[in-house]
Amino acid sequence: MKKSLINSSPVLAIKQIKRRKKKVKEFPFILKKNLRLFFGLKFLLSSLKLNKNNSFSSNFSDEILLTSLNKSNTVKLKKDLYEQSFQKKKYANFRWF
Repeated sequence: MKKSLINSSPVLAIKQIKRRKKKVKEFPFILKKNLRLFFGLKFLLSSLKLNKNNSFSSNFSDEILLTSLNKSNTVKLKKDLYEQSFQKKKYANFRWF
């Protein structure tokens, strides 16, 4: 369980800030430990909602096993988030909060 949660929890996330004239800037930032666990659990539960074939317990156990092996949809979500954050890397210096 611990390994699957570590594999599904992202380190980076994208934050949106509204600028003047309704322009929205998106930039990556590093998540704290609590938010990492929150997003990891959120990714696990969102992938469980996509697969409604069996009961929750069987889907959850299958998802945990696949995530611990880095073959799950949650790992794909995490990698997509990383790709987006690396594309927005040029805006990383706009951190004024």
